[in-house]
Amino acid sequence: MGRTSVVGTAATAERTPRAVVTSVDDLVAGATARQPFSNADGKSGSAFELVEIGGERYVLKVMHVDGDWIARSLGDLACRQVTVWACGLLDALPPSLDHAVVGAARGCGRNGWGAALLMHDVG
Repeated sequence: MGRTSVVGTAATAERTPRAVVTSVDDLVAGATARQPFSNADGKSGSAFELVEIGGERYVLKVMHVDGDWIARSLGDLACRQVTVWACGLLDALPPSLDHAVVGAARGCGRNGWGAALLMHDVG
């Protein structure tokens, strides 16, 4: 069996820039339920909520350099996860990898250094 090369796939894949809202409230507009939860597996310090919008369940991940030691150690003030979503890079992933991201917010918290991702609840 031959191997299929994926080198350069991200560079040549069709990407669609994604809108990023400016607040968590805008990101979860229409939510009928929001429940904070802790993720025992998570070590970064990000906050998580279960969110229900239009009868569907989502996970909201809120990140800020003040509470996220990974972002702090990398000097990540722009939130790399949101940057990858916003530029459409996640579109370059093979269909077998479901990133689950449906929306993002940037400019949250102190100095606007925080961000949030809204993802399908795939758990």
